[in-house]
Amino acid sequence: MIHYGLIGTNQATDDFVQAANVTNKWELGALYASDVDQADQYAKKYGTNQTFLILLIFLRTAILIRFSLPLPMAITLAILSRQFRLISMSLRSRQL
Repeated sequence: MIHYGLIGTNQATDDFVQAANVTNKWELGALYASDVDQADQYAKKYGTNQTFLILLIFLRTAILIRFSLPLPMAITLAILSRQFRLISMSLRSRQL
């Protein structure tokens, strides 16, 4: 079974989860959404109990094998790049 995490709650995300469920080899492990209501709806709909509203916490906490990024790639990369910079800055400040 492949456990995966999703970033976003749009139609592309919905289509991906439905297709993954058909295989019976994928299981939604965690979900990041910027809106608490959307996160709760997806959690109920697809049976996950790990929802995150802060991307940094999602990336640091969720133990996942694969991330599905159905957001437009430029936006996704910009968000991830910013979050990784924040992680790096946080780690550097701990070393000082």
